[in-house]
Amino acid sequence: MFCLSDSDRFFLYPYPTDMRKSFYSLSGIVTEKMGKDVQEGDAFIFINKSLTNMKILHAEYGGLVIYNMRLESGTFRLSDIDCEDSSASLSINWSELTLIVHGISPSEAKSYTVKQKRSEHGNAYVPWDDEADRLLCRMYDEGKSISLLSDIFERTKDAIRSRLKKLGKIK
Repeated sequence: MFCLSDSDRFFLYPYPTDMRKSFYSLSGIVTEKMGKDVQEGDAFIFINKSLTNMKILHAEYGGLVIYNMRLESGTFRLSDIDCEDSSASLSINWSELTLIVHGISPSEAKSYTVKQKRSEHGNAYVPWDDEADRLLCRMYDEGKSISLLSDIFERTKDAIRSRLKKLGKIK
């Protein structure tokens, strides 16, 4: 059973790790090099030199668990690591781990607030209602472009496309 979530703490070991290491040797890195206790329930992330294999060591009910992910193609993309920083671990959060697993560097990920999006598109994240759906379908059927519909409805082009897909107007 997969037991990691956003309520866990995650620590990335910032040096290449030999992926032949298993429970005892990874636990040794956690204790001796990272200065942490593996039994406290935190998750410890190790990545190989070629950035194609990741292991996550985690203490769960009944013992230690290793999650292992090997990429078939591509590499894990990590945030820039400060070479001057002698830290033996980097604290990351669940969303950063998710980005890394999906091949996106956390430092390159764009984050924004709803308020920021609404300053550009007044109806961003406002739920669609039946009247807006009917109007959108009618205008789309009349041949209005996605760009024009985006301006009219004060939503992003992606939001317009997504809604048209949901309404069965486009694939």
